[in-house]
Amino acid sequence: MATDMDTAPGRSRLPDVRASLSLVLAATLASSNATAQWTVVNLGSGQALAVGGYKQAGTSAGNAVTWSGSPTSLVNLGPGQAVATDGAQQVGATAANRPALWSGTAASFVDLTPTDWVYPAYVTGVDGGIQCGNLLHILSSYAGYWTGSAASWTYLTACPFVNSTSVLAVHAGQLVGSGQVGGRQHAFLWTDVSAACLDMHPATLAGSGTSAALAVHAGQQAGWTQADSGLPQHAALWSGSAASWVDLHPIGVEASIVYGISGAYQVGTVTVGSQQRASLWSGTAASWVDLQAFLPANTTSSVATGVWTDAAGVTHISGYANPGGAVLWLSTTAGSVFCSGDGGATACPCGNDAPAGSGTGCRNSLGTGARLTSSGNPSLSADTLVLHGSGMPNSPVLYLQGSTVVQNGLGVAFGDGLLCAGGTILRLKTKLNVAGASLVPEPAQGDAPISVLGAISAPGLRVVQAYYRNVTPFCTASAFNLTNGLEVVWTP
Repeated sequence: MATDMDTAPGRSRLPDVRASLSLVLAATLASSNATAQWTVVNLGSGQALAVGGYKQAGTSAGNAVTWSGSPTSLVNLGPGQAVATDGAQQVGATAANRPALWSGTAASFVDLTPTDWVYPAYVTGVDGGIQCGNLLHILSSYAGYWTGSAASWTYLTACPFVNSTSVLAVHAGQLVGSGQVGGRQHAFLWTDVSAACLDMHPATLAGSGTSAALAVHAGQQAGWTQADSGLPQHAALWSGSAASWVDLHPIGVEASIVYGISGAYQVGTVTVGSQQRASLWSGTAASWVDLQAFLPANTTSSVATGVWTDAAGVTHISGYANPGGAVLWLSTTAGSVFCSGDGGATACPCGNDAPAGSGTGCRNSLGTGARLTSSGNPSLSADTLVLHGSGMPNSPVLYLQGSTVVQNGLGVAFGDGLLCAGGTILRLKTKLNVAGASLVPEPAQGDAPISVLGAISAPGLRVVQAYYRNVTPFCTASAFNLTNGLEVVWTP
């Protein structure tokens, strides 16, 4: 039996449809990339098959691995491959094809093979402590889920008139996949782990058509449809019903498919001249963006496998390219605010939250929160980035750079504020606030550019924050506070 797993990234070769690049496609390429800006981080050899919670999961040199946005952050989980992550957990398969669960380290491995099950079992998705997957027996597949242990395996509700089901993804309790209806594959949705399945196969494709849902997020589902077995697949989007189906297939390409979805974005591939090209959509066929256009000119094929948008609004897209290996696309921004002390992140240490929506750090003795913003261009070849701090006492302030966020971008209580920048911490520059404000760099004072101060040698994401003295008794005895955090995506 063929299931939707037959076309999932990392499991087998994607459809190979032969044709030439049309003039229509060339025009679409030019227009679709005009308004999009993306920075690409090369994660090294292998394939990044998923992204979530500032983590990427995949395979490299025969091992299941996870990255945190850079090639040096690779963590080897052991022989096999990781196919999904929500940031806290990764799932996939061992080299012996055992369903595997990890929590960021090889030592955390859990074999999810249900007790006494001797046939193949696969885990395909993870979110919020739920792992979804399938048990295979002869020609049938049985969809279900785990909650962290082999003994927790539970079958999803049986579907009337369906003798085989597969589940591929889970988010916020919803699960998606496919089932065999009348001998043909149909996209399925389970609205929660105890609900009956919902057939999302478009009515206009009834009879000879097939479909599968490969990804789910916030009430939307994505995957592919196929009008007939001899015709190419079309990227597809649903909003919980068969009637909501949207055909995302761009004009001028041969085939298309969606592998990941998050918020307004869907990612996957289109096929042009028998080669896959990593692709991005935002809800319509006309919104298609060719992500391969942001890769080196010698790239012959590429796949976008997953997408996730963090609290600061930076979008992370996982994938792989030939040549090039595992890659990460980041939406380019001079500086995106996150980890604010205004009630949108971790609570401030002593109830000193700033006004809701202010985007600043926690309130200080002045009755305001300190704000960190940026201007200029974070480009390694033309660095004009400037960090601006304000709303602070006239005291010393230390501008910091981190390699990652703290607590998935929510921060932790630290002094009178929240610590947002984590990982490898570098001190960029110490300044003395005047009229409650300061900036870095100041070329007139002999300051080097931020890229030099932060020893940034490759494109990617960095986190910056300012730590300042606040000696007036106010909150804790620590006598310091912090601004909000900023995420900065560095371009070549």
